[in-house]
Amino acid sequence: MDIFPIIVSVVAILFSVISFIIAHRSQKRTSIESKRLQEAIFWLNSNNSFETRLFDNEELFKLYGIDLNKAKEEGISSKMIAYLVLMINTGKSQAQQFNMTLDELMANSDYVHRIFSEEITRKVWKYSRVCHREEIRKAVESYLEKRHGIKYEKL
Repeated sequence: MDIFPIIVSVVAILFSVISFIIAHRSQKRTSIESKRLQEAIFWLNSNNSFETRLFDNEELFKLYGIDLNKAKEEGISSKMIAYLVLMINTGKSQAQQFNMTLDELMANSDYVHRIFSEEITRKVWKYSRVCHREEIRKAVESYLEKRHGIKYEKL
């Protein structure tokens, strides 16, 4: 009885099982990454489709309790507030896409450092902060406290 064909068959079965396990793990990892990307895209699209309306309709700011007359006295326009809302939401989606927290993204972004280094941007945040969920507000305000020493009252 020749044992060689049996050994070849067993080795072939082992390679098949190992290949299946590797392929399954790879597919699972790809599926998780795809899901994360889809969630980020959905989040970005749903938020931005709503918040882009802030650019066109100043009355919507009343829904957030934003006093545009007071903002205008400080040199802040409704478009500046809307822009910052959209910028932060885009950052949140970008962080999700790269499997990061918004805090991490902001801490490592030259763009965020540049824009928030301007005093006017920090003033605009005072108004746009009410347009964000608490988790986003906390991330931005944590960044501002660490980077600029600014503390905001809880809403």
